[in-house]
Amino acid sequence: MRVAEKMTFEDLVDWYVRQLVLYGDAENAEIIRNAFACGEPTVALDMAVIRSKQLNIIPERHIIKRSCELLDPDDDGMEICKRLLTSNDLPRMREDNC
Repeated sequence: MRVAEKMTFEDLVDWYVRQLVLYGDAENAEIIRNAFACGEPTVALDMAVIRSKQLNIIPERHIIKRSCELLDPDDDGMEICKRLLTSNDLPRMREDNC
């Protein structure tokens, strides 16, 4: 089983939150953490994908694919993921992460 297939909502939200903090957006990272802590994992993941796109944070393809699997079809984050997956400029998962 590949790493991405094992990623849970929590794993993905944590990844996006870490990226937001690294990009200096601790305020939105905290809002997303709170949404997750309040039992809204889909909302938290959707917000994380949207904010990451706004900051031009482009995850590796396996993270985007797994995000698509967990988001609701009508989420704005799903639309962002679909657009990113059609791009040829996405970073691939490094072999040492497999």
